[in-house]
Amino acid sequence: MIQRLFQVCCALLCMMSNTTLSAILEPPFCGEEGVWIQVLRAGALRYADTSTSSSYLVWKDGEAKLLVDAGQGAALRFDEADADISDLDAIAITHLDRENTSDLWAFLRASDAGKRLTLMGPFDEDADFLSSFAGVELASTRPSVRSISAVGRKRWAEFGNAELRTAAIPVDHGDTRGLAWRITVGEQAITFTGDFSNQKNLVADFAKGSDALVANLGVPEEARGASRDAFALPSEIGRIASRAHVRMLILGARRTHTRPRVTNLERDRSTLSRPGHDRRRP
Repeated sequence: MIQRLFQVCCALLCMMSNTTLSAILEPPFCGEEGVWIQVLRAGALRYADTSTSSSYLVWKDGEAKLLVDAGQGAALRFDEADADISDLDAIAITHLDRENTSDLWAFLRASDAGKRLTLMGPFDEDADFLSSFAGVELASTRPSVRSISAVGRKRWAEFGNAELRTAAIPVDHGDTRGLAWRITVGEQAITFTGDFSNQKNLVADFAKGSDALVANLGVPEEARGASRDAFALPSEIGRIASRAHVRMLILGARRTHTRPRVTNLERDRSTLSRPGHDRRRP
């Protein structure tokens, strides 16, 4: 039972480090053994949004094994977490927009020439996306690219190794298409929804039995119009988590209007001098 437990407090603290309270919290440290989720960034790509785009890192026994999305600020947070790019097996992308890929080039440039990094995503949704790699100076070993269809309802599960297994399903996000990811490391399973509206009603079954469901919360409950068509409402995310019987729900991609309001006391504390930064893993 102990081996199957996630350090819940660790995941929550990693998210809290992206709020204004980060100035008064020590960097969290999850330990050297087990499977951990580190929230590198948990916001959205918006002007003056200090948490910026969402990006998540999956650790196993002290090594960063897989990155889900590579939005603005992810490369900096990866370095601050003391993660080693040579440990990384794969990068999984949910959507082909700047919010999820703006730091991708930094990771590909830094990838270890002795280990071929696997890059997975819905690349058939944008014929020009992969061609944009042309002329970009990368490591001597180019990534192994897996282009996954984001159309229909078919489950993809064609990448895995001794450390982890991956699966993906198509999800809708307004007029665009993307992928939800399920990552299995040993006996632990983590499902990442990306931005989704759950129009296909596939996510609950896909996430069933996951130790953690990381869902992007893009709109408040009262959302209407195009925003509601693009994102699952908070109540829908709750129903998905309940139906899937997940053990932990983590809400990411928090916009200004879906984030808890900061009190004046917290805002005043955030102006205090930041304590000396310890380069520590999650």
